[in-house]
Amino acid sequence: VFAPGNIVQYIVPLEEDGRAFTALIDEKDGAWTVTLPPPRVDTTLVEVQSDPKKLRVEVARDWADHVFGDDAARDRALATIREAVIREASGPTAMFEVREKSRAVVADMIRALLPAEDRGRPIVVRWTDDPTER
Repeated sequence: VFAPGNIVQYIVPLEEDGRAFTALIDEKDGAWTVTLPPPRVDTTLVEVQSDPKKLRVEVARDWADHVFGDDAARDRALATIREAVIREASGPTAMFEVREKSRAVVADMIRALLPAEDRGRPIVVRWTDDPTER
């Protein structure tokens, strides 16, 4: 089953295991380093393609399926689209891109909340699972 146009949303939680994010200010340049839990797929907001005109179903059937007309394999594939979308969106390739883009988005969101005189500060966003700098 090919189902193009699925949509997932990623979230960056502000706390993890009951601990809130941390922010450190560099005394030399005034830069803020904010450490947050890493982005993740919000499994409550997954939109799966439901327009039958956009779905493409290809079935490789053996001779028994032709005789009995069993659509069980197709039905199972259709039922698992949502799980496949979440699995793909959570995979290493997608997550690498999301993590990097989210750093800039989160920094811009924080900057917008700051008083005007602090908006020029450099803001560095780190994830709690980033390797420690040496």
